Amino acid sequence: MFRNQKGQGLPYSKTSSHTLLKLLLPYALILFLVALALGTILIPYAYHMTLERKKEALSELTSLAWHTLNYYHTLQENGNLTKNEAMTQAKAYIRTMRYGSDDKQYFWIIDTKGVPIVHPYRPDLEGTPLSAMRDQDGFFFIREFIQTAQRDGTGFVEYKWQWNDNPEIIKKKISCVKQFKPWGWIIGTGMYYDDATADISSFTVVIAGVLTVIVIFVSVLSYYLFKSVIHTEKEKRRAYEKLREQESKIRMLVEAIPDMLLRIRSDGMVLDYKEPLNFKPFIDPADILDKTINEAWPPLLARKILGALEKTFSDGKPHTIRFICEDFENPSDMKVEASFVVSGENEALASFRDITKRKKKLK
Repeated sequence: MFRNQKGQGLPYSKTSSHTLLKLLLPYALILFLVALALGTILIPYAYHMTLERKKEALSELTSLAWHTLNYYHTLQENGNLTKNEAMTQAKAYIRTMRYGSDDKQYFWIIDTKGVPIVHPYRPDLEGTPLSAMRDQDGFFFIREFIQTAQRDGTGFVEYKWQWNDNPEIIKKKISCVKQFKPWGWIIGTGMYYDDATADISSFTVVIAGVLTVIVIFVSVLSYYLFKSVIHTEKEKRRAYEKLREQESKIRMLVEAIPDMLLRIRSDGMVLDYKEPLNFKPFIDPADILDKTINEAWPPLLARKILGALEKTFSDGKPHTIRFICEDFENPSDMKVEASFVVSGENEALASFRDITKRKKKLK
């Protein structure tokens, strides 16, 4: 019934080993190529995309801080404050602004001669000319701040600087700078490249898990290669979803801004809402989200807001309006200042600030 296995085992073994080797070599090559692609293309690309999202967030935050300076400059122009009073109050406000998960991210101001006006972590540098300052690599980054702001209005500069409030640790950093011409100031804020690396680490863990799964499948069930490839692609898609979720967390940076914030589309649709930190919101987000201004707001106020939006999208410049919330039930007669700035294609960012306690009457 059975063939005599004597003398047959060795040839059979050679044939099986040869066949298995022929099967495994292409799989191993594919595995190597996949690993190479992940290490040299996908993960660097994911890092690049994360960095780009963070740079976009830096640009938005810098614009918001710039808008704060513009607010105090408007008070100066209206005669509410002298120039020195406006500049002093603006500096004090910028000094307190923080964002980030640990509230250690900050804004700074220098003038066009490289003299720091505001630096929350290095007040010892304020008033000292720093245009000749270099970083660890000998780069004149202060000069580059000035040149970038004066040449482009706003832009990014890479350099090395102390880690938050620890002068003993130096890290690579990128800052967004924006010129404020009325006072000859340049305002900026930055992030460390380590922040982007930390955000991408979970993505790398996911990819490592995918590779582990592939190795197991190739070792044990080599003939399931096609199925393994499909599985890998699914995991890649999941990894991309994970990356997009992490990128959305950048929006948390704006939570440090004390004003009520709205993302508004050019047609008046309210896309997103952030509650204010220092006053009770005058309108329920449930009443305005995914609705147009005309649908959810009182007619007179809606026309005023839409008019400001139209001007903002028309000339690309920030616009500010003021109004009294007498049409809302709670609170009564709150005085609000609303500022609008273009934040993307067909999208604007609106900030609403309670100015009820301001001495000057609202007109």
